[in-house]
Parts: sequence; structure tokens; C-alpha cells
Amino acid sequence: MTEHAIVAEGLLKRYGKVTALRDTSFAVAKGTITGFVGRNGAGKTTTLKIVSTLLHADDGTCHVLGHDVRRDPYAIRGRIGFLPDMFELPAVLTLREYLGIFTELYGIARGDRAKRVDAALQLTRTEELSERKLQALSRGEVQRVGLARALIHNPDILILDEPAAGLDPHARVELKELLRLLRERGKTVFLSSHVLADLEEICDELVVIRKGTVIFSGDIAGFRRQMRATTRWRLTAVSRPIALPSGIRGEVVGTGPTSMDFEGNLSAGERARWIAELVAKGVDVCEVSPVRSTLEQEFAKAIEEEEEEVAS
Repeated sequence: MTEHAIVAEGLLKRYGKVTALRDTSFAVAKGTITGFVGRNGAGKTTTLKIVSTLLHADDGTCHVLGHDVRRDPYAIRGRIGFLPDMFELPAVLTLREYLGIFTELYGIARGDRAKRVDAALQLTRTEELSERKLQALSRGEVQRVGLARALIHNPDILILDEPAAGLDPHARVELKELLRLLRERGKTVFLSSHVLADLEEICDELVVIRKGTVIFSGDIAGFRRQMRATTRWRLTAVSRPIALPSGIRGEVVGTGPTSMDFEGNLSAGERARWIAELVAKGVDVCEVSPVRSTLEQEFAKAIEEEEEEVAS
């Protein structure tokens, strides 16, 4: 387990008759940013609470930094920072006062508390909010306060449940920069998000969950390889309509005035023959190139394929 910050095996969690997690297993490597993806109700928040020692699984095991979350939660809590999806703030306190309370709760030495607060404010770019009452903050500012609180004790692992919620585009860029900086400092980040474009930019690995069961755990390149049985190609020309090459298996999945998207497995020879046929017909071909799908498209494809398998 030394290579992994988090290892979950066979997690089961029920709420009455509802099974939130079933045989959920995954691993998060140390020093990585790992995205946690799934539809609403898939079990993401339940999983994050178990990892954060805030909830017990009914079965299975979970180890964080080598410690069992059920047997040794106190060895874990001082080394993780958790940002829940929704949380309340004491309205009458200023941000500086609020963070100061957490320096005490985490047992930070009295002489270091002010420095630790300043460091958290600087990291999350909330210095200008430090003397404001928490009741006066916007939704996006509240998220940044939550990040500052999660970082106040300099944790080894940051666990974030929808950290981009309520953030404007500029604040999302700042969040991504912060997470990259934390990774550079050797921190591990495990976050759930519905903004898959952001995850694609910053994540090293991905955990995909569907109806309480993990259907993929690994790097994003591996996820793409698993999802892509065929490759999409785009042929573009100068002006003429483009025809599908004869004798090649595949499917036209999109057309434009001077382009065609074709899905299938084309060898180098087949691509060359396609281009030669078009040129012989007087079509001025610009290029034939693979089209990289977005993480969001791959995720939708994964969920659809899982649902088809279950239905069958």
C-alpha cells in the first residue's frame, strides 16, 4: 500500500433498502490528482465520506496512507483535508477568526497559527476576504473558504466533493492552478466533479462509478483505450462533397460541407486508398486525421455501454 494514498476494496454501504455502494474497489496513487466521476446518486459522496472516516462501510475495507479507516481513523484525520459538497459557516465570524479556530482544533502550535492562517489565505487567494464576516460571502467565495479550511493543517491528501461548484470561470482556472501546485508539492488530490473538461486538464487518473460500483480505475489514457473499440477519423477537403471509400467497413457519423467524420478501424493503407480515390475524382483533400473525443463523451459512452450490458 506504500505506492497508494487510498485503497478501497469491496466496499458495501446500504441506507435502509437502498444500496449506495456494492463491491466498490479502487486505488489512488500517491502524488496524483485523481478524478472521481459518476452521475448523481452513483455513490460518490458516500465513498468520499468513507474515505474521510466520516462514515462506516457495512462491508469491505478502506486504507488511507496505510491506515484502516475504521480501526485507526485518528491517524488519518490529521493528514487529510476534506471539502464536502455543502457545508455551513458561522455567520458572525470573520474568515481569519474561522481559520484560527481550526488551527487550534488541529493542534497547531500557538506560535505557528497566524503563519498557517496566512499561508492558507495566500494559497486560496482569499487574503482580501480575511476580515470580512462569513455571512457576507458569495457561493464562490464560500467554496474558496472551504478550500482554505481543508488546507489549514497542511494535509497529505486533499479530498474534494465538487470543489468547482459556484465558481466563475476565472476562479475555476485559479482552482486548477492551485491543485497543480499541490501536486508539485507532493500532495495527493482526490476530487469529484461534474466539470469533466476541468478534470481532463488536470487529472492523472480517473475512477468511474456507476450505481455504486466502480467500472474503471486507472489513468485517463487507459480509460480512453478501454472505451474506444474504433477510432473516429475526419477527412477534410477544399470544397467538394466527400464520399465513403469503397470496400472499407465503418460508419459515417457526421458530415459537413467539406468534411466527413468516419468511425472505424482504418489501416495506413486504407487511409491512403481513400485519399487516392478522392483525388482521382477531383477532390482536393486537405487531410485525414483522428478525432479525439472529450472525456465527457467517453464518460457518456461508458455509462451507456454499462446500461446496455445490464439490460441484456
